[in-house]
Amino acid sequence: YNDAAQKNCFENLGRQLKVGEFIYDYGDPGDKEKYSSIYSKVSEGDAVFIEIPATFYGKPDLWLEIGFIPVFDSKHQLKAFLISTIDIT
Repeated sequence: YNDAAQKNCFENLGRQLKVGEFIYDYGDPGDKEKYSSIYSKVSEGDAVFIEIPATFYGKPDLWLEIGFIPVFDSKHQLKAFLISTIDIT
């Protein structure tokens, strides 16, 4: 995780990001099910972008664009998801 992501998570959620934890562990209850179709698309190699209110920060007036982008190795095997966020309020 980069420094900006760590700072943002700590300031808004009071926790540090940890390698190996799933991104939906940082959101609202039910996010795993809510976003499962996105994770499926990214697992198949598609980048997905959504716009949502930041309810998981307790700030429903804050809107974020979140990008879920697949990352592949040299053999085109999925290695990870890159998740980017930007305030679009």
